[in-house]
Amino acid sequence: MAEDLQSLKKGVKTIREHVARAKAYVGRMDVPRTLEALCDALSLLVATPVIMGREKFEITILIDEVLRTLAAMPQMQGLLPKGIALGKGQEKQLLARLSSLRDKIRLAIEKAEYEKVYAYKQAIDKAILCAQQLAKEGQMDQARLAFRKTADRFAGEPGILQDIGGRLVRCGMFQEAVEYLEEAIKGDPKDPRPYNHLLTALENLGETERALEMTKTALRNFGPSERTYTIMARLHCALKQWDEAFDMANAALDLSPYASEAEAILDEVRPRIFGRDADGKIKDKKTYTFNL
Repeated sequence: MAEDLQSLKKGVKTIREHVARAKAYVGRMDVPRTLEALCDALSLLVATPVIMGREKFEITILIDEVLRTLAAMPQMQGLLPKGIALGKGQEKQLLARLSSLRDKIRLAIEKAEYEKVYAYKQAIDKAILCAQQLAKEGQMDQARLAFRKTADRFAGEPGILQDIGGRLVRCGMFQEAVEYLEEAIKGDPKDPRPYNHLLTALENLGETERALEMTKTALRNFGPSERTYTIMARLHCALKQWDEAFDMANAALDLSPYASEAEAILDEVRPRIFGRDADGKIKDKKTYTFNL
């Protein structure tokens, strides 16, 4: 008996707390949270039918107070034109009505948020495509300005810098692309997307040593791969660093025996390292023995 009384008191206390939350939310004009708190209170009230007398009377008054304030809100006039109240024995009906209203408002909010996000994404796409079109038309100064304005306007958009950088690469604006792509890597070194575009830009600019350093950074960040080793072999080859090119090409082939570009690099650098004999065949690398 004592346990039942204790449980009842706890239930009443929790219901009052839910109603108090609803009152606070309705005072802040927060309709969704007001409805959520009221539904919590009514759910517990329905599940605790032994609440009677003074306790139930006081709870009903508190709920009605919140409901009157809620119905008086301008945004609720269309949804509750005749107001709303908790009638005697109508807890289940009111709970069903408020739950339906809560769900309806939730869907409306979700739709509004979706439309807002969609409009924002559309604005980004439109700005980038306009800048890209200017570049395609050869209006490079206007394109640079348009890309810069887009980057500044949508600075908080994840991936915006690498997106702009990649488009600049495709438009042949390699010098401009480097700035955006380096900033993208600086902002998120673990995003692999900017590295490939930056490599293309640097190679087209003849910045082979910078491209090699960037590739080494990618190797540290993402670990070894056949592609990374092949790229490093190609860059060492461009710098006439034959031994390094040979080592990197071999490393690529160790990971993937069918790496055709790495095999081609090996074919190119072997004669430069080992030389050829009179028949044009590649000689074995010399070894030296010292008698100490």
